[in-house]
Amino acid sequence: MSGDSKLQLQAWRALSKFLPGCNEDQEYWWKLTGRHVASLLEAAEYPLEKQFECLLFHYRWTVPYMGPAPGSDGLPTKWKSLLSLDGSAIEYSWKWNTKTSKPGVRYVTEPIGQFPGTELDPLNQQGLRELLQRFGSETSENLNIGWVNHFFAKLYDHDNSRYIQEAAAGSHMSTATSVQLGI
Repeated sequence: MSGDSKLQLQAWRALSKFLPGCNEDQEYWWKLTGRHVASLLEAAEYPLEKQFECLLFHYRWTVPYMGPAPGSDGLPTKWKSLLSLDGSAIEYSWKWNTKTSKPGVRYVTEPIGQFPGTELDPLNQQGLRELLQRFGSETSENLNIGWVNHFFAKLYDHDNSRYIQEAAAGSHMSTATSVQLGI
């Protein structure tokens, strides 16, 4: 990573100037997690072009599903994810380099839907379903979510009232997805 502080987060700073505006919550998450991802990409010495690509992916496919910004106490306001101790819906990961490979940046996120923890979506599954559906329809990636739908149907009860009762008793479950930002 360059010692010149003006060059640090170069890709993130450039994108932040020109990307279309978001709502307040997405702006918060882009400023926070976008910087985190950019720092990891720089530390892993991703080429600048790949940094732009990874950050654009993060902006387009992760940030919109981070949920509301935390409250003034720093805690999630709608849904406390099980991914991290503070309840935020992202966990970063570093894949160490070897003699034959460079380091890699990865993260796991729990997409937060519109109604997590409510009667409409007691397990916060809708965010993940929407993300996968949008990704499959808006990209050229060959994404078949048939298996996702199959496992949701087989592993989860369709009676949401059961999950509401379990949540009231202190049970908490969630769904997550992972991203590996490759070179």
